[in-house]
Amino acid sequence: AVYGTRIVTIKVGIKIIKNIQTLMAKKFLLSDISHITKKHSGRYLSNFTSDTGVLFGVLTGVVVTLFKETFTLIALLGLMFYHDWQLSLLAIIMIPIAAFSSKNLGKKMGKKVHISLEASDKFMKFLSEMIKGSWLIKIYQKEEEELKKISMIIDERFKAIRKVEQTRLGAGPIMEVISALAIAIVVFFAGYRSMQGAITLGEFVSFLAALMLAYQPVRALAGINIGIQEGISAAKRIYEIIDQKNEIYHDENAPSLELKNASIEFKNISFTYPDGTHALKNLSAKIEGGTKVGLVGVSGSGKTTFLNLIPRFFHLKNGSIFIDNQNINDINLNSLRKEISLVSQDVILFDDTIRANILYGNAFASNEEIINACKFAAAQDFVEKLPNKYETIIGENGIKLSG
Repeated sequence: AVYGTRIVTIKVGIKIIKNIQTLMAKKFLLSDISHITKKHSGRYLSNFTSDTGVLFGVLTGVVVTLFKETFTLIALLGLMFYHDWQLSLLAIIMIPIAAFSSKNLGKKMGKKVHISLEASDKFMKFLSEMIKGSWLIKIYQKEEEELKKISMIIDERFKAIRKVEQTRLGAGPIMEVISALAIAIVVFFAGYRSMQGAITLGEFVSFLAALMLAYQPVRALAGINIGIQEGISAAKRIYEIIDQKNEIYHDENAPSLELKNASIEFKNISFTYPDGTHALKNLSAKIEGGTKVGLVGVSGSGKTTFLNLIPRFFHLKNGSIFIDNQNINDINLNSLRKEISLVSQDVILFDDTIRANILYGNAFASNEEIINACKFAAAQDFVEKLPNKYETIIGENGIKLSG
């Protein structure tokens, strides 16, 4: 029965975690850029792996323990009450004491688990940057320095994990003391009742055996609260993503953008980032369709912000932006972004084929359009010389194309 319960629980746990990770991915992909950029990518990796891993362990462990130990305890309590209900009542008085101790340990566990997950964040952040910056690390010969840094972070992480396990193990001695105290009290009163002739020696031995066997399920059930606190700490971090509210309103029924001249007009726009950084103030400008315009200014003067407001990457609270006299806040967001192409200052390529990367912006482009795009980017000759041409896997961020 226990084996069957564990198999079913694991299957259900896997399905729950799969659904949670899928929901997290959906919420992440639909989140405003302003929310995504608040956290390091390593934090998101930790949310998707460490946090869900903790939650899976709690889901499977708690359910099996609850199912198995509850039935065992009920059976043993029934046997105890059958022999002597008065002694049984005395014995179960210790259960609230065990529950109270478990509650306090659970609170400590919640704090320790939170610190442990934060340490995992720090590890993921550093690991992510170390991988991305591997070329820079090598050119400046910083291998030993980076190794020392990550060794300290790993050490810090496992210290936090060790404290979690120490807190978990700390529940054992406490429960043993409580159980020993309960048994001692019951034995004392049982002796007293035996002297009065209220209970026979055989009944007492049978009762005591049931009482001692009940120790394990009581201890296990008391420890469930500790596991639950682990799950709560992980779930809180997960739901930071799931419960995130977007500022940018996306109305599916809003009218689509109707392009005519593709003129863009900015009217008295001001923008401040969530951290309080002022980027633009009372800016008005008009860009006629079909013209090429360059934005020039010192770093931090608002050039990138100016461009990011057009596809509504950020929510504009002050001022308005019009495309062909249509307020971009009043039109369907998908129809707006469909008409915009972006060449970022940070090149982003996916670990896929050249063809798949070109098709990312337009999945229905013909083979002729793909070739023309390559010619326009002066990449056609280079691609044709590759053994697999457009089916070449380019690696993470195009690393396999180097050289």
